[in-house]
Amino acid sequence: MLSIERDPSVARARDQLALLAETAFLMNEQVVRVKLDHGPFGEMIRAVKPLAKGEVILYLSGTIVDRPTRYTIQLDARRHVVTESGLWKSMNHACEPNVRIDASTREMIAIRDIAPGEELTFNYNTTEWDMASPFACGCGSSLCAGTIRGFKYLSREQREALRPFLSPYIASRFDD
Repeated sequence: MLSIERDPSVARARDQLALLAETAFLMNEQVVRVKLDHGPFGEMIRAVKPLAKGEVILYLSGTIVDRPTRYTIQLDARRHVVTESGLWKSMNHACEPNVRIDASTREMIAIRDIAPGEELTFNYNTTEWDMASPFACGCGSSLCAGTIRGFKYLSREQREALRPFLSPYIASRFDD
């Protein structure tokens, strides 16, 4: 009989737990870099420390549901992630955002350098085909899309401008 110390499956499990602990530590380090705040549209997230272009800021943790709601992010045609407790639920829309979502890894990534105090935003049209709760955008950008309803409703020119930031599912529907 193998001792528990020498059992290869126990060693693998121990290595996996160590990796999970390291990942949790890194994720907590990322969370410390942003904070929940309040702005003109309610809750928002601000950078506390400088965030570099390409840096993973938050992870999309949550429950997978089969229908969109006001508080979900679309992963594919039938999967949406919703959270009741993650910081990312308070990330607002902007037509010229500083964060993008990689739906395949469920990471929120800085698309440019972000200064301390700056609000973190992403363009909802890059992940949502047909939004459950459309709204009038208040971003103030010269590139503002007006009413945010989902990628389905954008002009060809608006779609082209968002192409580098699209989730895989939305990219697959580019010409629909």
